[in-house]
Amino acid sequence: MHKLDDTDLESRLGDVINQWRQTLDLEEVGMFDGPSLANTLSIPMTYCWSPALVPKPFDWPGHIDVCGFFFRDPPRYEPPADIRSFIESGPPPVYIGFGSIVLEDPQRITAVILEAVRANGFRAIVSKGWSKLGDHGESHGDIIFIGDCPHEWLFQHVAAVVHHGGAGTTACGLLNGKPTTIVPFFGE
Repeated sequence: MHKLDDTDLESRLGDVINQWRQTLDLEEVGMFDGPSLANTLSIPMTYCWSPALVPKPFDWPGHIDVCGFFFRDPPRYEPPADIRSFIESGPPPVYIGFGSIVLEDPQRITAVILEAVRANGFRAIVSKGWSKLGDHGESHGDIIFIGDCPHEWLFQHVAAVVHHGGAGTTACGLLNGKPTTIVPFFGE
């Protein structure tokens, strides 16, 4: 597996950004200028995590703020029978999901998840996410693979949350007082 270094990352993101800029009739941004452009221009930005969890670093400039998590009103949700039945059939499961992360090898990650559940003897709800984890027929009696499900509802029914560190999932897990393990993949 090829590991991206910072130059690869800047180049790949730079290509996407410059293609988008062309659609707006804007000139390209140089590969080495792009990553520092927001700071150079003092463009205001806000990080949406709680400063009680991670305070704003003292050396960050004034145009950068840490404002706290965003929460929405819980949506009305009635879970499908298979999810409700799984939750009610044993001890609270561990939620495992990597949401919008597109994994290079979802079958391998699914196999790792299956082995972790087997080896440690817990139950798990695995969100298929954008990588469609579990879509190749993998199964285990202590695991259910699910599609979209509001975390506001789901995290009331789990023992812990394992995810890639997205702000929304982190916020919802903490709001529900669930132990959290973050598995960084890209940009976290």
